[in-house]
Amino acid sequence: MLVFTDIRGLNLESGLKRAIAAIMVDISPADIPLSLGLRCQGLGYRSAIALKQAANQAQAPPLLAQQYLTKLVAPVPPPELEQYWCYQGTATTEGWLEFCLEPMSLKAWMDLCQDHFATLPPRQFPDKLGKTPLTFRFQYLQVRCRQLTELADSCQPTGPQQWFFERLELPSWEQTLLDCLVRFSLCLAQGDFSERLLFQLGQAFWDFHRYCPLFAWQRTQPRLFAHYRRWLQLIHVLFVACLENIYGVQ
Repeated sequence: MLVFTDIRGLNLESGLKRAIAAIMVDISPADIPLSLGLRCQGLGYRSAIALKQAANQAQAPPLLAQQYLTKLVAPVPPPELEQYWCYQGTATTEGWLEFCLEPMSLKAWMDLCQDHFATLPPRQFPDKLGKTPLTFRFQYLQVRCRQLTELADSCQPTGPQQWFFERLELPSWEQTLLDCLVRFSLCLAQGDFSERLLFQLGQAFWDFHRYCPLFAWQRTQPRLFAHYRRWLQLIHVLFVACLENIYGVQ
């Protein structure tokens, strides 16, 4: 069942909360419980709103969740799909609402992330700067990521550069990268970069570097090569954004 939310920046969470609150009575978006979905391949969220509301109603959480989902589902797709995020919505037998971002929307969101972080003004959060010296580990990871990005770009200067999320299953290290990217978008919305975020990005990139056979796919799987080349470009943009806004390194 497809659920659509309007596009307002990187914060997917706020859009889902507004959509759920719109079908409720006297509940604001801020009061909607929502968290990252751990059982969804790709990018997903889950809400315990039916479990929360069932405590004050005579209906069981699974039935209430199904009613909420029916209200959320659009009878027909909106006329301008590019103005909406599209989720696959599910009501679980435990009473949770789950939303998994559809591949086309996920690709658009990834592109939006790269555009936003690539144009993020440096020193946007000056109170975070200069408190800790930049470690060799982060310097090395950022330089290594840049070198791999440049090498991948030189191997495929032209040709397809699209994301490829239509696969049945993502490897665990790519799922970790997605989770890290969501945290980045939330930090951007809240105006808070932290060293912990940089540590998470560093570990996610290290796993990518270790497990992704990027250059082996250049000839045999060009679509996958293009996909992970995009990942490299995005990771490098995130490194630069972090180093600029935590350490003032440009």
